[in-house]
Amino acid sequence: MVQSMPERTAPLSDRLEALCREAARVYGIAGLAEASDWLKAEITDVPSGALPEHLVADAERAMAAMPDAGLREAVRACAGDLAWTHGERVLPYGFHRRRCFVEIAGPDGMGQRDDIRFGLYLQSAGTFYAPHNHEAVEHYLPVSGTALWQRGDGAFERRAPGTLITHATYERHAMRTDAEPLLALWIWTGNIDFATYAVDAEATEEPATG
Repeated sequence: MVQSMPERTAPLSDRLEALCREAARVYGIAGLAEASDWLKAEITDVPSGALPEHLVADAERAMAAMPDAGLREAVRACAGDLAWTHGERVLPYGFHRRRCFVEIAGPDGMGQRDDIRFGLYLQSAGTFYAPHNHEAVEHYLPVSGTALWQRGDGAFERRAPGTLITHATYERHAMRTDAEPLLALWIWTGNIDFATYAVDAEATEEPATG
């Protein structure tokens, strides 16, 4: 039985709890059954916010292209009211305003969990996210946009929406978008301290492919 999503006029906490349920569902379809337990969070602290103005067009394109109708409805119901951030880390020049993310559940999230971080990630079209790594195990699930993903020094490979992408502890990885913006769900497990995150600040362009 498909549950209807809360209307935009419903409390944001209700809309976010619906988003967590939908995220757990699509992660389960992709093969990550543990998400059904990880994404159980009571949303209590919901600061007001909005999408960065310069990324609104990319966000709207990404949401319109989401193939999963239930998740699309859940994301649309709350994306414009969340406190998105560019993060506080030093990033390669020209990249920091090309992406944004929000933590929905976790130590810094609106649903308090101390064992995981979960949220949404948006990357503009035509953008290279330089190689980076962290101690946390990361479970990305692209939900809109077919982007190029790289592990270590391997080749970039196209990953379509609905493809589970897991990065192991300190596994170096990078992403590049072409014509489509990327919208993805992300979960961190293990040591989820942001202090372990490091990016190759020298890599400001995609490596030559020949």
